[in-house]
Parts: sequence; C-alpha cells; structure tokens
Amino acid sequence: MHRLVVSTKLASAAEFWTMAPGQVWWLIEDMMPKAAIKRPQEMQEVFKMVKQSKAKEKAAQNVE
Repeated sequence: MHRLVVSTKLASAAEFWTMAPGQVWWLIEDMMPKAAIKRPQEMQEVFKMVKQSKAKEKAAQNVE
C-alpha cells in the first residue's frame, strides 16, 4: 500500500505513516473507478446483518 499511495503522489511518505488505516483506504478508493466500488451494496448487507443480530439479542433478553 505504501508504494501505491506514495508512488502515485497521493501522499508523501511521512504523511502515509501518520495516516490511520481508514484514511489510506479512502485514498485508494478515490483512485478506483466508481464501477469497481461496491461499497453501498456491501454496506447494506452488513447493516442488515447487524440489525438482525441486534433483534435476536433483544429477543433473547426479553425471554430471560
């Protein structure tokens, strides 16, 4: 990742090492064509799974 971010001049080497992992991925995603990013669909699936899990936990608490 360092080579990708620094060689494409998205960030300097010093900036790269001070970034949080999420910031590095934001830079990489910005470089990707929009068609390659499936984030909204993936996030909807994750949100649905989390919502279902929370509902199960709440149901289990109500039973006890």
